[in-house]
Parts: sequence; C-alpha cells; structure tokens
Amino acid sequence: MKIYSYMFSGKPILATRMTTHTQVLNDSNAVLTDPIPEQFANALCGLLADAGKREALGSRAIQDVEEKYSFNAYKIKLARIYAVISQDLRISGGCSTKGNVGESSRTKQVYQDRGIS
Repeated sequence: MKIYSYMFSGKPILATRMTTHTQVLNDSNAVLTDPIPEQFANALCGLLADAGKREALGSRAIQDVEEKYSFNAYKIKLARIYAVISQDLRISGGCSTKGNVGESSRTKQVYQDRGIS
C-alpha cells in the first residue's frame, strides 16, 4: 500500500521489475530495473541526470494513482460491479436457494466485456 503514497507524492520512483511492483508500476510511471545492483545503480544515475524524465514520471504516477487507484476510482469500479451483478440477477431470476448469484460464466463475460477485472 505504500506504493500509492509514493506515486501520489509526484516524485520519480525507481523500483525492481518484480511482480509485487509491476502490478501497479510500469515503464511510464516509474523506472523499473532488474534486481541487479549495477542495473539499479545505472538507472538511479540516469534519473539523477534527467530532470525532465523525473518530472514526467512523477506527473504520470500522480495521474495513474488518481485514475486507477484512488478511493473515487474504487467507488466507480465497485458501482460497475454492482450494476453487472444487479443486471445478472434480473436476467437469471435472482439468487438460488444455494446462494449462487446468476450464472457465473455469464457474469464473468459481462465483467470482461465492460473492462472490469
């Protein structure tokens, strides 16, 4: 969760290219490098030498965190999910006695069609 605070700070982020980082960070909002000391050091030197890149990365990180990971973005995504579930309940006739909601394969397809992951 710290990564969102780092992104919102607008400072350039240098991180290792590991799944725990690349779930949120990418090459447009951070400098990512393999976890090899020499590569990390070279990337740091590159950032220190390029003020424009630092500014661009920081700005993009703020934009990404506001658009994708903010509380408002969460509320919008949650509202979409509820709308899909509600639609699926109407189509399928509601919940079964086992508590299953609609047809899960159809619900998954609607999620994919609407870009909800």
